[in-house]
Amino acid sequence: MYNRVSTKEQEENQSLGVQLEACKDYAKRYNLNIVETFGGVFESAKSDKERKEFNKMLSFIKRNKKLNIEYVIVYRTNRFSRTGSTTILEELESMGIVVLSATSNYNPKTPSGKFCQRMESATAAFEDEEKSQLTRDLGKAALFKGRWIGKAPRGYDQKTTKTKQTITINDEGKFIKKAFHWKADEKLTNEEIRLKLEKLGFYINKQKLSELLKNPFYCGLMAHNFLNGEIVKGNHPPIITEETFLKANEVLNNNYTGGYEQKLDKEWAPLLGTLKCPCCGYNVSASASTKMRKKYNRDVYYYVCSRKGCKCNNQVLYVHEAFNSYLSNTSIIDLNENLFEAQLTKVFEGLTREDKKDAQRMKTEAGKLTTELKQMEANWAIESNPKKKDILWKYIEENEKKSIQSTTNFQIKKIPY
Repeated sequence: MYNRVSTKEQEENQSLGVQLEACKDYAKRYNLNIVETFGGVFESAKSDKERKEFNKMLSFIKRNKKLNIEYVIVYRTNRFSRTGSTTILEELESMGIVVLSATSNYNPKTPSGKFCQRMESATAAFEDEEKSQLTRDLGKAALFKGRWIGKAPRGYDQKTTKTKQTITINDEGKFIKKAFHWKADEKLTNEEIRLKLEKLGFYINKQKLSELLKNPFYCGLMAHNFLNGEIVKGNHPPIITEETFLKANEVLNNNYTGGYEQKLDKEWAPLLGTLKCPCCGYNVSASASTKMRKKYNRDVYYYVCSRKGCKCNNQVLYVHEAFNSYLSNTSIIDLNENLFEAQLTKVFEGLTREDKKDAQRMKTEAGKLTTELKQMEANWAIESNPKKKDILWKYIEENEKKSIQSTTNFQIKKIPY
């Protein structure tokens, strides 16, 4: 049995309870034995394969073939899937399982019933797409009128009604203005800006700060998914000028080197970020047990599943022992020399691409100057000024030497093994 809602509000309004009771009544009416219940949470039905409870149900069915599961009972087919795709229904049918709707009168085992089931799913997908398109059209029209769609970013207070929207700069706006000027005028790094803001009582992490500095909303412009890359003027007051915004982003782009650095906040849990919960596949966090500290008078650390409701946890010490044991029994396969050389070559070329462009540009300029000089000589344009001719030839020779030297430096020698 599977039931779900698509929003938190529906979950709180007891919609799940209504679905569950209807499915139980249906099973009782037709003498069907319920072996397991899945769902009970709010999950979108627009992407079937991304729903965790849905996938748990499929895994359960595949693992327990001995139970001879014949049906999956749902409140309504459009609660089961709203993608309009029949792939999931066909996948279950290939395993000999039929999806039954507790609120429909058709028999999905018959051709007409199967048609009704497919139509119900397709109709739900069509309705969703129509609503989505209407929302996009109305949102786009509002944006072109200067009205912001959604919550205003940090630094602004917002009051929105059906007829009027008022967005004003709040106290945090002055700190954001300082951040932009520190970036644009003083060319400080994001970390330096973050620390200066922290001293003033404005707390923000580096990633959020980077997103903030790239948001044109602060200079009075608006960018939104509904606009397909277009930028429009907003009715809200700007915190900075467009000139300051462009200058700050120019500094940001010049400072970007790619990649990231991961710092360990909890040195005793170095596997954070790589471990997954063995029970449900969610990411894990790490914490110290207060209860164990009182019992043993020392800190005892655990890797704990971050999923609400999952009680899976493992002591850090035992996890590290298992990990070390795994590493000790793992050998690295001998590297293919040709592939290794090809990869190094590709990396090197990527790192020196800009230098190669500069060398090519210098070579092109030297060629143009040589052509111009020959043309001038042909026209006797510089015969009257030998000094100018000598200076020009000297400049050409220097550029050609630099170009040849730069090109030579990019020749990749075969790596000795």
